[in-house]
Amino acid sequence: MRIFKKEWFLYLPNWEKDEDSALIARLLSSDSTRVRSRATLAISQCSPETIRNQRKVLIGLLDDDSGDVRNFALFALRKGLGEKAGNYLSDAEYESQKAKVLENYKE
Repeated sequence: MRIFKKEWFLYLPNWEKDEDSALIARLLSSDSTRVRSRATLAISQCSPETIRNQRKVLIGLLDDDSGDVRNFALFALRKGLGEKAGNYLSDAEYESQKAKVLENYKE
């Protein structure tokens, strides 16, 4: 199977080996919504420590134009706090969870 360079991270089975977190961090700042969406989903599979290290970027993505990017960023941030979380929320649930997450990361 041929894998394109910018999408190779989607096929890795386990992100607990956080050595590729620098690449994911760069992809989180991509101009492409598709790449940002996949990078936020990929970082959600990293260790909570790695997620917390990228919290500033992920918090910035909570206001992204793409619903996928917003929801995956919130999902990753919640996993970074050790919560069990689903990745898609309704608008009202999203705003409620976003407020909780921002309060927890403020500390």
